Amino acid sequence: MAKNKKNKNNQKKRNQLLKNTSAAELFEQGKALHNAGKQRDAIATLKMAAKKGWPRDQIDRLLFNAYSLRAVQLREKGMETEAVEVHKFACALMPAYQSLTEEELLLFVKAVDIQKAVGAYSDFLMANKPSGKIEQHLADVFFVNQQWNLLDVLGDQIPLKRDVLLVRDAVNLMNAGDWESALENLKPVPRSSPWATLRMFCHAMVCFYKEDDAGMQRAVNMIPDDSLLKPLSRKLANDIRAVSCLWDGPVHIESYIAALFDELRQNRLKSAGTYIKKIAETLSSQKTDIAIFQILELLWPLVPKGQMRENNYFKLVDKLLPQSLAKFLAAKVDCLTMSPMPFSNAAGYLSLFEIEFPEKKDRAIATAMVIVETIKNYQRSFSGGPFIDDNGIVLKKFLGLTSEDFEEFLPELLFCAISHDPGNHQAYELLVNLPSITRNSENQKVTNQKATNQKANKWIEDGLTVMQTHFPNDPYPCLELAKLYYSKNAYRKAENILKEAMIRAPHDIRVVNMHVMSLLISSDKNIMRDKRHLAREDINKAEGLGSPDTRFLVTEKQILLQIAEHGQLSLFGKAAVIDHGDVRRTIEEFTQRLTPFECLRSLGALFIDVNHSTKKATWDKKMIRVVDQAIRNRLKSINTLTQSELNSLLMPLSLELPVIPGNDMAALFVQRAKGLLGKVDDHHIIPVFDNLIGTQHLKPVLQEINRRRKKAEANFVEMLDFYDVTLKHLNGDLFNDEFAFLDVIDNVSVSDIEPIRAAARRLSVFAPDNTALKKALENFDFKYLDPDCFMDDGYYAGDEFDDDFDELFDDEVSAMNQKMILTLEKLIVDAGLTGAPKKAVLKFKQFILNGSVPLPLDMMTELMDNETIALMSRELRIILFGKA
Repeated sequence: MAKNKKNKNNQKKRNQLLKNTSAAELFEQGKALHNAGKQRDAIATLKMAAKKGWPRDQIDRLLFNAYSLRAVQLREKGMETEAVEVHKFACALMPAYQSLTEEELLLFVKAVDIQKAVGAYSDFLMANKPSGKIEQHLADVFFVNQQWNLLDVLGDQIPLKRDVLLVRDAVNLMNAGDWESALENLKPVPRSSPWATLRMFCHAMVCFYKEDDAGMQRAVNMIPDDSLLKPLSRKLANDIRAVSCLWDGPVHIESYIAALFDELRQNRLKSAGTYIKKIAETLSSQKTDIAIFQILELLWPLVPKGQMRENNYFKLVDKLLPQSLAKFLAAKVDCLTMSPMPFSNAAGYLSLFEIEFPEKKDRAIATAMVIVETIKNYQRSFSGGPFIDDNGIVLKKFLGLTSEDFEEFLPELLFCAISHDPGNHQAYELLVNLPSITRNSENQKVTNQKATNQKANKWIEDGLTVMQTHFPNDPYPCLELAKLYYSKNAYRKAENILKEAMIRAPHDIRVVNMHVMSLLISSDKNIMRDKRHLAREDINKAEGLGSPDTRFLVTEKQILLQIAEHGQLSLFGKAAVIDHGDVRRTIEEFTQRLTPFECLRSLGALFIDVNHSTKKATWDKKMIRVVDQAIRNRLKSINTLTQSELNSLLMPLSLELPVIPGNDMAALFVQRAKGLLGKVDDHHIIPVFDNLIGTQHLKPVLQEINRRRKKAEANFVEMLDFYDVTLKHLNGDLFNDEFAFLDVIDNVSVSDIEPIRAAARRLSVFAPDNTALKKALENFDFKYLDPDCFMDDGYYAGDEFDDDFDELFDDEVSAMNQKMILTLEKLIVDAGLTGAPKKAVLKFKQFILNGSVPLPLDMMTELMDNETIALMSRELRIILFGKA
């Protein structure tokens, strides 16, 4: 409550600040925000300036541009509906076409249909010269839509009209698959023509069919970046196989596909259905239903991208497919889509599997693949959190599973996948890397948790045993079984399975390194048991294997053994008095053969090793200081390390087995060498930050972020700012501050947002479980930090927008919205959902979205204000916004 009150107070202060600012200042602020790309804030500020009396003729032009650019921003974020609404506001303020600049008109024609675009350009030409950029865009649009009659309104002398007869004939030839004749037709088209891009594309296709890959690459590289053909040409340049229509089926099917997508964009479902049937009949006249099924399956990705409404999609499914196939496609879509009910959806899909896979053998392989995909979707959706919809009851019953606990359920489910298809390599990898398995957790002290972990590990062990049999030459299952046995202190079994790995792949570096580490673990135990002769044999064997990756570890154990063998130090029992000079000489003797990089790693491992609880009691403080000083001395030559060695020094050791405890080596060096982090370049510093954050060393990271901000490039400053805000949340300097994150993200361009999103997913691992911060970082949605925020980006819920937006939505829209709210409230009561659990309400929402009750929920949420939301029932708020 305190947080909500603080946000409201801050909002009131902002509103008051705007009200106390003069109209002239508001106008200048609005211009500055517009130029900085902050169109949402620019719109609000300019509107306030208009209310205070600033001349509308100066404000309207700026508002037109701000609304236009805001529509583009929303469209680039995939928010198509919001973009359309915002563009309406731009149209209402649009100046006369003759007065528009070239850039303003180009922005406009990109957002409207082809008829309006041509009309706007015709009016523009009455007072302006022809525009190459606009005609280039119109040429691309005509190539896609081929509504040539619309060109009649344009004068014959403009470049777009000049070559249109040649282009029309060439496009017809392209549709017929006669690319060479089309190119011959286009030869007279000059390079300065808007149709030159089409000529280059045609030339690329001729090269493709002649198997002239180099010529094709040259042609597609000449297509401008702002052309509508660029995405397709980029696919041709990167991976020609990705353009499947070039490899399968008749060439003229492309025109059907283009027409289908045009109909879908215009929401003309009847015509779209006709084209789907035509395409299906062309592909397979004998099995049209199956072809339609596959086409509809390929169209599904348009729904999550916001390019097609879900209820329209399922209308097509119900109209074009027989009931059995329609039901199966709905189940398949549910299963392969990230949803709140992954396991129930998988059960629904698998129960209908005989439709797609009548052969038992094929069905078994596909079942394993579905299980693997379901778990991957689950992990992406819930980040491995302990949630199973309905405890997976339906899926467990269908597959005959017996586990009840979450940590046991996933391993058993993956073992089931392996049982269906022992050749599914992904199932084994997922099984081994399940994040929910805490084999050495302190929770194992609790009897029930320990029993659960033992059962889970049993499924893992059984799965790896199957893999060991099914892949007789692969050392992977042996190595993973060895790690599992070591975690359970089953050393003899681990050593035996490693011998098997050595037989299978004696020269595999993974096997050699694991063998070395197992010998070093054995030497440690023999030293502790005062069996130093056996320890010497183990270390000599490890050294004899000659692995460069583990040489620093072998040296570290040799130092420990040398001190123990001389009788100067007992690594069991009481601490012995020792001459510290001897320790220095021993360290020098064994590290002099190492490179500076290996020496630092060896000394770091030694320091961590002797500070561990099992050894620290036997090393007095002066002796530990000897090791500390040796590290400090070696760090003086840090400049001799290459950038690659420096990066590796500050990264985790990635040891397969616990040869040394913990992984704080990076922090060990950073604390002892001032400015060490500054020697790492910007391209490699982020993984180093992640390593330090993972070991709870936030302070040096924050200090380095502040230092780097002064000289870093603009896009990297955004990354540093995001890390800064996140770390301040992790160390308690900030708490659930949504605006701190939004201040960073709003300044990031669309092209640079993905690295920030990936950083959020990485940093979510370090946030406390079951917190708003973790959820916000996982989903890259910082509305989770503000429980009262229900609105989507583009429709701000703040007070300053309420009055402005009231003017823009008429009474008819508001009344329609209220009617839909009342309809939904009645449905909730009739369904008996009043007071029902959240899971049940969300299932009812799925029922609505699947088209049984085709209400436009996404449109409803766009038009909501806080007063309306406050009057809703808890159940309706869950349906519309996902939370009460």
